[in-house]
Amino acid sequence: EITLIGHSLGAGAATIAAMEWNSKPFAQQSNTNKNNNNNIQISAHAIGFGCPALLSHPLSLATKPYITSVIADADFIPRMSGATLVNLLLDVQAFDYRRLAERDVEQALRELQCRYFSDGSSGGSTAIATAAGGGSGGGGASLKSKSKVT
Repeated sequence: EITLIGHSLGAGAATIAAMEWNSKPFAQQSNTNKNNNNNIQISAHAIGFGCPALLSHPLSLATKPYITSVIADADFIPRMSGATLVNLLLDVQAFDYRRLAERDVEQALRELQCRYFSDGSSGGSTAIATAAGGGSGGGGASLKSKSKVT
C-alpha cells in the first residue's frame, strides 16, 4: 500500500499515478507471472493539496475511494476548468465597465485637483485634462475648465 501526497502540479501527478497503479491493466500486468509467489499488489491512495481540476465528473466519482483533494478557501486553481474559464470570459464580456470606469476617472481627477491645485493660486478655475471626448473629434484627451473641489 502506498500513499502519494502532492501540492498543485504535484497533486495532479500524484492523482494520475494513483489512477495508473490502481487501474486494471496495471494489476493484470503485475499478475502475469502466476507461478511467482512474489507478486506485489499495489493499492495506491493520493492526497492532493490544491490539485488542478483534471478529471471529468464521472472519472472523479470513480476515483473517490482512493483520491482525496484538499482545497483552500480562496484557491481558484482547483476550481478552474475549461467551462469556468469560458464562463469567466462571457461574464467579463457582458460586464458594463464604462460607468465604473468613468466614476473612477472622475474620482482620480478630483483627487489630483485637490492635491495639486488646492493652494488657491489658480483663481477658482483650473484646466485639467480629461479623457472624455472633446470638440476636436480626435477622441483623445481634451482640456476642460473645472471648478476647484472644496
